[in-house]
Amino acid sequence: MLTEWNPADEKAEIALVRSIKRQAYAERKARSIQVEEIPTPSEGQLAQILTEVAAKHGVSVMAMISHRRPTVLARARHECWWRAREETAFSLPQIGRAYNRDHTSIIHGIRMHEKRMAEAQA
Repeated sequence: MLTEWNPADEKAEIALVRSIKRQAYAERKARSIQVEEIPTPSEGQLAQILTEVAAKHGVSVMAMISHRRPTVLARARHECWWRAREETAFSLPQIGRAYNRDHTSIIHGIRMHEKRMAEAQA
């Protein structure tokens, strides 16, 4: 059954459509603001951690970045990766890329460092 055209119904429909469009615009704007406000980690933070840990362990930064595996270097790297995870907003894959390692190596190194810290406290 067809109903008669009612100008009040048309105005209500137009108002509803406008309201929906305003809400969609507000949501898009809110999403863009949230993305912009997320702090991005600085690669300088990783370099600073690397330098501090290298100095603490008495090794060079170049040795820390190398793929050599003497115990002193491995332990220094593990501490460096642990600090990077604790002190920065970088993900494990990002930390791995920064230090030219796979993220699973980072996970292993962090676990080893945490194990050594637990043993040292006991």
